[in-house]
Amino acid sequence: MGSGHILVYAFDVLMEIYRECGYVDRDAAQAIIENNLFGLDIDNRAYQLAYFAVMMKARSYDRRFLTRKIQPNVTAIIETNAISQFYCEGVTNDNEFNKIGEYLIKTYKNAKEVGSLISVEGNDYVEFKEYIDNCNVSGQITMESNNWYSEVMPTMQKVAKQADIMARKYCVVSTNPPYMNKLEGELKKVVIEKYKAYSGDLFSVFMYRNFDYCTKNGYSAFMTPFVWMFIKTYEQLRTYIIEQKSIITLVQMEYSAFEEATVPICSFVLKNGKECKNGLYIKLSEFKGGMEVQRQKVIEALKDKSCNYFYNEK
Repeated sequence: MGSGHILVYAFDVLMEIYRECGYVDRDAAQAIIENNLFGLDIDNRAYQLAYFAVMMKARSYDRRFLTRKIQPNVTAIIETNAISQFYCEGVTNDNEFNKIGEYLIKTYKNAKEVGSLISVEGNDYVEFKEYIDNCNVSGQITMESNNWYSEVMPTMQKVAKQADIMARKYCVVSTNPPYMNKLEGELKKVVIEKYKAYSGDLFSVFMYRNFDYCTKNGYSAFMTPFVWMFIKTYEQLRTYIIEQKSIITLVQMEYSAFEEATVPICSFVLKNGKECKNGLYIKLSEFKGGMEVQRQKVIEALKDKSCNYFYNEK
């Protein structure tokens, strides 16, 4: 999610779609915030910026939006390291929901390290959050129940929200994943246990993981180093994508075009399923210059598909 630039751009695109369907801006802004945009980040400051950006974008379409008490579906991932158990005698009295609580506590240990690579079971976390909100102490207040209300309850309310976001399937998933091939601690353990075949770099792990966030035939969009297309380290990832998924579009940038990344990158869209149409590919490796040069060359290629750096292939 970062600081929300992708979400803000998507907001404007979605607004045009809602307008074409006859919505007024006020109702469309609410629908977009409640139903269409979701975001996660391990960094608290990035979450705050994204929250602010999305809410101000909604307000630009509805001047009274901030008075409507509508909350966006964005959150900073939190961990449950400080919680030993969910159950509290006299407070949490539903065994099935208590099992979900214990499961989430276990799942989100060290979550700041692992982030959105965590996989969660498909429980009804909205209903679980309502259960937490309605937990009332029966009988005398104890030190345990007081601690549950002051420490466990507020943490688990946030955990339920992030679990709901992570358990959903999305039509489009977009990210600029971390570029990191030296892993440590809990992150290294999870990657080796669950994603070993795709663990050449953290970005390649996300390329594989994000298919699981997609609906069938949904799309995942990335900006990553372009080495995954060529070297043997990523052969299993390439095989998986070619045999089971599809590349819809791919733009290979000039080697030093994206200065912020300090590595050669490409931008691409993958489909969570097989595509019968040809993919669209643009190779910009011969055009030196910054991202403005790359942007202009992409526009030129789309206007003139007979140019020698545009490819339309399976």
